[in-house]
Amino acid sequence: MQRVSDHPLGVLFCMYSMAKKFVSHVDVKPCVLFAYASVIVELWREFPDFGKLLLGAFHEQCPYLIPVFWPQQEGQSNEQYYKSLGYQYIDGQVEKQELFLKRIIAMTQLYAAITITPTRAGGSKPHPHNLMFSWRWMAAMLSLDPQPDVSATLLYSYIKIAGNKMAVTYRKQFFKLIHFIKNNYLRRIKQVTPEDQSQQSIYILEELVNNIVKTNHVPPPEGQLPAKLW
Repeated sequence: MQRVSDHPLGVLFCMYSMAKKFVSHVDVKPCVLFAYASVIVELWREFPDFGKLLLGAFHEQCPYLIPVFWPQQEGQSNEQYYKSLGYQYIDGQVEKQELFLKRIIAMTQLYAAITITPTRAGGSKPHPHNLMFSWRWMAAMLSLDPQPDVSATLLYSYIKIAGNKMAVTYRKQFFKLIHFIKNNYLRRIKQVTPEDQSQQSIYILEELVNNIVKTNHVPPPEGQLPAKLW
C-alpha cells in the first residue's frame, strides 16, 4: 500500500488539492465561511507551504485579491483575457456576471475571514496571515483605478467581514480610509460605470460607508466563531 509521503511531491500535491478545494467550494453562508477560515488558519500555522499554495489558488481564481486589475494584452483573445480575470467558461460561453460576482464575493469574504480569525489557544506559532494583510489589501485596492461592478462589490464584501476588527485595531486610520471611499473613491467608481449598467453594487457600498461615517462604528460580521472555540 502506497503512502502520500512515498512520492517526493506527494504531500505538496495533497496540500495543493486541499487549497484548491477550499477556494473553489467556499460557501457565502457565514457559519461555513468562518468554519473554513478556522481550519485554514490552523493548517497554515502548521504547514506554511499550504498557505503559499492557498494564496496561489486565491490569486489564480480571483486576481483582485492580489489586488490587480489585469489589462487585456495585445494578441490576447477575449476568452484568455476573461479567464485571467477569474471568469469561467461553460460550453465556450463566458459565465454570467451575476455568477462571477457571487463567486468572487465568496472568495473575498473567505480571505477577509482568514485575517480576522483567531488562532487556537496554546499554540506557539503566530497567526500566519493576520489583520495586517487586510490593511495592506484595502490600501492597495484603493490605490488602483476603480473598475465597474468589481471595485464596489469587493470593497463592500471586505468591509462587511473585516471592517469591525479593522476599526477596533486601526481606529482613526481605518476611518480615514472609509472617508476616502465616501468622498473620493465612490465618485470615481460612478464615473467609470456605464449608465446602462446596474448601479446596485454602488448603492450598497454607499449605504454601508454612509452608515459607518454616521455612527462611527462597523457592525461585527455574522457567523463569527467564538474566540475560545478551540
